[in-house]
Parts: sequence; C-alpha cells; structure tokens
Amino acid sequence: MSRPRAALPVSAAIVGVLAPLVLAAQMPPGSAEYRARDYAAALPLLRTAADGGDPIAQFLLGESYREAHGVLRNNQTSQRWFDQARRPQLPARLSRPASDGDALAQTILGICAEHGIGIESSREAALTWYRKAAEQGYAQAQVNLGALLRAEGASEAALKEGFDWFKKAADQGHPMGTYNVGVVYREGSGVEQDFAASAKYFAKGAELEYPGAQFNLGMAYLQGQGVAQDDARAVQLFKSAAEEAYLPAQFNLALSYFLGRGIAKNPVRAYYWARLASLGGHQTGPRLAKDAAAQMTKEQLREADSQIAEIVGGGN
Repeated sequence: MSRPRAALPVSAAIVGVLAPLVLAAQMPPGSAEYRARDYAAALPLLRTAADGGDPIAQFLLGESYREAHGVLRNNQTSQRWFDQARRPQLPARLSRPASDGDALAQTILGICAEHGIGIESSREAALTWYRKAAEQGYAQAQVNLGALLRAEGASEAALKEGFDWFKKAADQGHPMGTYNVGVVYREGSGVEQDFAASAKYFAKGAELEYPGAQFNLGMAYLQGQGVAQDDARAVQLFKSAAEEAYLPAQFNLALSYFLGRGIAKNPVRAYYWARLASLGGHQTGPRLAKDAAAQMTKEQLREADSQIAEIVGGGN
C-alpha cells in the first residue's frame, strides 16, 4: 500500500502555475527559475553554484536528480548531492531568505526541520515553515505540508486538511500534488473512497509525466479499478514510468515481458528490466532476473549485461 509523498525523504504512495512569490536575497542563482519549474534555465546556474560549495544549490540538484526535474532520474547522483548539502551550513544559509519571505527557502528549511538536517528535528517548526510557503501559493510546500499533516496517527481533521493542501497543489498542475490526490481517493483516507476519481487524478499526473502516477494508472488498468481493465494499456504505462527509473514499474514491466501479459513474451526484455530494478534495490528483481536468464542464450546474456552496464554507468 502506498502513501502520499513529499519532497525528500508499490502501488500508490503520497508524495509536494505558482502564485506570485516574495523574492529574497541570498538564494543562489537559479533558485528563482527552479521555483518557477523552469528547470532548463535553473540547472546550469545551480550546478555552477553547487560546484562552488553552495549547500542550497547542492540540495536542489539532489532533488532534481531524485524527481527528474530537467534531468534523467539518477538516485546515486541525487544522493551524492544530498550528502554534500546535508550539513549545518544548509539551514544557516536558509535562515535569512526564509525569514525575508522566500517560499523556496521556507520549504527547504521546513525539510531541514522535519528531517533534522543540520538542526534539531522539529515537527512543529517544519509545519510552521511549510505553512508560510504554502500560504504564499508555493505548490511544493503545499504538498509537503499536506504529507506532514497526514502522517501516521493523524486525526480525521488533519487528514482532511492535508488532502485540501494536496488539492490546492493539484489545481496548480503540480505533478506530485496531483498524484497524491489520486492516492488519497484510492485509499479513502480522509475522503470517501472513489476509484474513478483516483484513476482520473493518476491520469492527470501521467499526462504531467509523473512516474508514480503513470505506474499507478497502469495498476488501475491492470486491475480494472476505476477504469476498464486493459493489460496492454497497463504495460504502456509501466514502460513510461520504467524509463524514468521508477523501480516498481521496472519490475512490473519485466514481469509483463516474462509472463507475456499485455505484451509478447520476451525473456530478454524481462531480464533487462528485472536487472535494472534489482540494481535500483527492488527486492524481488533478482529472482525474476534469474528466472528470465534461464530462458536466454549466453550471447543474449552478454549483450543484455553490456546494455545494462552502459545505462548504469551513464549517470552524471
């Protein structure tokens, strides 16, 4: 069972256009473009600042590689940038722009407070910073606020308020917020369970190329949950998410090839996707890769392993 997501830190899981925002000093070059989701303009500027040691830029690059913001998803590269950013200098650098009203700074400072990055962990401080940014209309802060409000043990009122923040982000076309609304409708937590509404929001998220939404819409088609059952459509969606390095989709695509469900049976492609899922940490991937390999020739195995090595070694 999946849960709504927030920035930083399978089936569906909850995960945080913009209203005018207050600009503040001391944010690195590229942060305004990042906040506006203009990643093509933001990333070169952020990379320069990150290479110069700016922890905010390093954090934003980590988030970009984690969520495929303008780059191919690469968990190893994401973690490398996060490791460089997670130090006391990060919240220290954020303090002034956050106090001056910069919504992006407030959101990252909320993440620091929530996860104890460079400062003592504090749920209340995190809620305060997320709310300040969310009330400015910053969609990612709305997602993070919603996820924290709806954390384990949340009251019915908190579940409802969290959903309302997800909905505000979704109404701005925010992919993660849209996905989270789909998860809430699917689970029926704080709202009446509605599989058709869930599939509708997953479809919107899939149109925004959010891999979690693509995967969960695929699961809806596979199970006929809120949409007409359609194995072939499910496989198409799994493939879209798998190409974005979304592990559950990589495994499900591999399984589809292995079983010949929704697509022609192909142990070579099953092995390829199962191995990629395994390398990403999927626990069942190695068993499926082994079963697929048993149906392949040595030459097919060598060629597939060469392709996989090229893919894995191609991250930045």
